[in-house]
Amino acid sequence: MRVEMINFSDLDVAPLANTLGRTLETIYRPATGRVIPSETQVTSVLPEEGVGVEALPGLWQEIVERSTRLAEPTMLGHMDTAPHPVAALTDCIVSALNNNLLFRELSPFASQIEEGLIGAFAQRLGLPVTSTGTFCSGGSIANLTALFVACGGFENIEGRDRVRLHVSECHHASVMKAAAVLGIPKAHIVVTPGDDTGRCQPAVLEEQLSRHAGLHNIVAVVAGSTIHGAIDPLAEIGVICRRHGAWFHVDAIYGGALCLSGRHRHQLEGIDVADSVVIGPQKWMYVPRVCAVVLFQAGAEHDARFGVSLPYSVTGAAHRGQWGLQGSRRADALTLWTLLQVVGTRALGEQIDSAMALTEAFHGRLVDRTTTEPAHRPELNLQCFSLNGVTSEDEITDRHRRMTADAPGWFSLSRWRDRLYFRAVLLPPATTLAQLDELLTTLCDS
Repeated sequence: MRVEMINFSDLDVAPLANTLGRTLETIYRPATGRVIPSETQVTSVLPEEGVGVEALPGLWQEIVERSTRLAEPTMLGHMDTAPHPVAALTDCIVSALNNNLLFRELSPFASQIEEGLIGAFAQRLGLPVTSTGTFCSGGSIANLTALFVACGGFENIEGRDRVRLHVSECHHASVMKAAAVLGIPKAHIVVTPGDDTGRCQPAVLEEQLSRHAGLHNIVAVVAGSTIHGAIDPLAEIGVICRRHGAWFHVDAIYGGALCLSGRHRHQLEGIDVADSVVIGPQKWMYVPRVCAVVLFQAGAEHDARFGVSLPYSVTGAAHRGQWGLQGSRRADALTLWTLLQVVGTRALGEQIDSAMALTEAFHGRLVDRTTTEPAHRPELNLQCFSLNGVTSEDEITDRHRRMTADAPGWFSLSRWRDRLYFRAVLLPPATTLAQLDELLTTLCDS
C-alpha cells in the first residue's frame, strides 16, 4: 500500500507511545544471552515506498534486538552508560519539541536551564562566580572548544605558531584531534611522561614549561583517563601553571562527575583554579549522549575570545548561540535537568560512591585469584587486569573474541604501552560482585 504524506496532527500518537513504552521496558529488563549482538545484513536502507506506521513496533523491536545492550549489568567494557529511564523518556519530549539553542526565541526555557546548570556545575567545581560556559555535543567538541579559546579563540589567529600544547601521557585522543584541527603541529605538542597509569609528573611538567618560557603555553591534563581512570595531580599542576603563566585545562569529561560525590569529591582538589574544564554528563550522570559542558573561569575573557554576532536574529536577547563552535544545538540541558529534578544530586553521588566501592572490591578479587592480576589500583570505577599465564596477543584477543560471542557479559580490551589488558568499567547500577566473579571465571576458563 502506498503511503502518502500526512499532517502531524493526523497521526494518532497515543497508541504508538504505549507501544514505545513497552519497547523501552524490554531495554531495561534484564536479558539472557549476549550483550553484543552478531552483525547481520540490513535488508532495507532507502525504500522507495514506506511500509506505514503499522510497521513501527517491528522496526523498534529490530533496533532493540540488533543493538548493544548497555543497560545490562554485565556490559562492563566502556565509559558508555545506559541512560536512566527518566532521561530516555524525557529525551523523547526534547526531540519532539526540537528547540534550538542557537536563538533564545527558539529555546526560551532551555536557554534558562542551560545557564542555570552551567552556574551550578561551576559552583560544584569551586570555580568563581565569573565563570561561564556552554553545553556541547560530546567530549571531543568540548575539548576542541576549550582549546580553541585557550589558543585565543577568534582573536590573534596569526600568533598560533607560538602555541605549545603540553599534555599528560594519559590524554584522550580528542585532545590530539583538537590540536590538529587548530593547526598545532606535532612538533609543538609536548607529552609529559607519566607514572604507571600515565598520570602527569609535576616536576617534569615544570621543567618542560621552563624550556618553553615566553611562548603561549597550554597545559591539558586529565581527571579520569579512558584506560585506567587516572586523575592527574591537579592541585600541583595548577600551581605550576600559575607560576609559568600557562593556560590550565582539565579534561574531566569522565571524572568531573565526582563533584556530586560525598566521599570522593576531594579527588578533584585543584580543579577550581583551572582556566577551562570540560565535564560529560553523558558518562556518569546517566543521560543520553551526546551531552558535555565546557566551563571557563574568566567569563569576560571567554566572551572576548569566543563571541560571535548573530545578525539574523537581532532581538537584544542573550542567545546561547553567541558562544560555541556549534551553531544549532539540541536542548540536552533539559534532559539532564529533568533527571536531576527527579533523582537529585545526592542519589547520583551515592551511585558514584557505590560504583567506586564495587571497583575496589573487584580489585581485591583480582588480587586474591591465582589466575588474574590487576594492572593498577583503581582511582575511579575502571580496572585493567591481565590473566596469569596468558601472554601472547593472539591468545588474549582470542579469549576476548570468545567472550564477545558467547559470554552473557563483556569487558573491553585496551592497549597501554604496547601491552593488551582487559578493562572493566563498572557503570551499570545493578552490577554485583557475584556477576563479576562469574564473568572472571568464564574468561579464565575459556
